[in-house]
Amino acid sequence: MSTRTKFQRAQRIIPNEENLDTRDFVLYDNALYFAGDRAWFKIENFMESDVNCLLRFNDLTPILSMGGEVTATKIDDKSVEFKNDKHTLTLHVDQLGAVIPAVVQPLPVHEYEDLPDIISRGRNIFGLLNEFATASIGTVEEPNPADPSNPGMEGYLALLNEKTLAVMKGEPGLDMDLTDLPEVTKGLIAQKAKVKLDNQLVHSMVEEEDYTIYASFKHGRSRFPEKRKRLSRDIAHGLYEADQPQQPVILLEADVTEFIEILPVLDTLKHQKFMTIHAENDTMNITVVDNVKNVFHASFPCTMSEEVRFEAPIFDRAMLDFLVTAVGSKLDETKLQLCVNPWKYRLILRAGPNEDDINALCMLKITN
Repeated sequence: MSTRTKFQRAQRIIPNEENLDTRDFVLYDNALYFAGDRAWFKIENFMESDVNCLLRFNDLTPILSMGGEVTATKIDDKSVEFKNDKHTLTLHVDQLGAVIPAVVQPLPVHEYEDLPDIISRGRNIFGLLNEFATASIGTVEEPNPADPSNPGMEGYLALLNEKTLAVMKGEPGLDMDLTDLPEVTKGLIAQKAKVKLDNQLVHSMVEEEDYTIYASFKHGRSRFPEKRKRLSRDIAHGLYEADQPQQPVILLEADVTEFIEILPVLDTLKHQKFMTIHAENDTMNITVVDNVKNVFHASFPCTMSEEVRFEAPIFDRAMLDFLVTAVGSKLDETKLQLCVNPWKYRLILRAGPNEDDINALCMLKITN
């Protein structure tokens, strides 16, 4: 593995706000150390070296740019030679200031575990993040009808933006604000990191054949107030999906690929991000009118409990990817289930088949 790739992979599992281009690093016993404001990392077997030294980012940049596996050799008390199979770079670096940051303390290997399922299955929820969104994992009480005095606990991954509430049920015990951590979370998932979640700290380990990365960063607690957490729980359990006397809900279902196929066309239109859905005679009709009255229309088969017509935000690819990934399904085998509640002006989207009984949904406001 190249020296640059090792560094890039460590960079992916600490928050962007650490601004590595303004930081110092320590090369010590072949490992590279970094300690920032709320994160640190250690790359074991980063570079074969017979010298310990302090590296400014401006020193590290040309070293990483050399490519391949780089080694370091001491020339004298002020100079170090960095070398790969083709190039040699001699730098004046600080050797006296090479001290391992005290905060860098990897945990024993056996303490790291697989990422919680709620994070790995819910990874595509970050596609819904924008400047208006908040994303969190929280834990709320789960009613226990058999023993109301002894409620259970359930975990919920939730994201709220200007048009969508996305919710996924999962393991309890977590309390994390993820709004500013999409790239870090994606990095942990992509590299199959092992983690330990402990008191607003995420400790992680990425173990490869020829190197190991240890990292840690602080995170905030969920920004969702308790009332919103409980509402997310109730929505996940069908708050808007159950028939009420004189207020029946309407159920529709169609292949998710039918919705995905129309997205490239919709992306070319200058519309208001809303579409009209009219389900009749086991056919779903979708109409979008752009700002200059151009009209796009699509029709495809569906199953339906009764005829319905409503206006809703357009289902974007990020929304569909979240639902499909959450249930562990494949696009060409997935149905999109629409539960229309015209009385409460809500639309609930779920994906199926859902053999693992994963409770994941997107809720949107609609108009009749």
